[in-house]
Amino acid sequence: MTTERRKYIRINKILVISYQVVKTLMRPGAMSRDISKGGIRLVLSQNLNCGDVLDIEIFITEGEPPMKALGVVVWIKVRESRQDPFEVGIEFTKIDSLDRLRLYNYLRKEYNKHKTGKIDWLG
Repeated sequence: MTTERRKYIRINKILVISYQVVKTLMRPGAMSRDISKGGIRLVLSQNLNCGDVLDIEIFITEGEPPMKALGVVVWIKVRESRQDPFEVGIEFTKIDSLDRLRLYNYLRKEYNKHKTGKIDWLG
């Protein structure tokens, strides 16, 4: 039996993502699989390395500017998919206070669509 190490509950949500490995020029798109206050899981066509630092734009609300964050790749998994063969876990390392509030409000709204009660896990 494995021990769950997550600090925050994840919301299973496919979101449009734009990312750039810091100190590179390419800025490919990606799709998320889930997101939490602490990080995001992405499905990618590009292989990354653990420790890579990413500049991330997350389009959480249609018609609004993307939420911006810095994150670090903490795990990588190879999938059985030809189109997007890599799944990566990103831990957020820097989000400005306004975008952190936007993320908090988004997660609370999504969580409340499916659950009721207190949501103290958002901190």
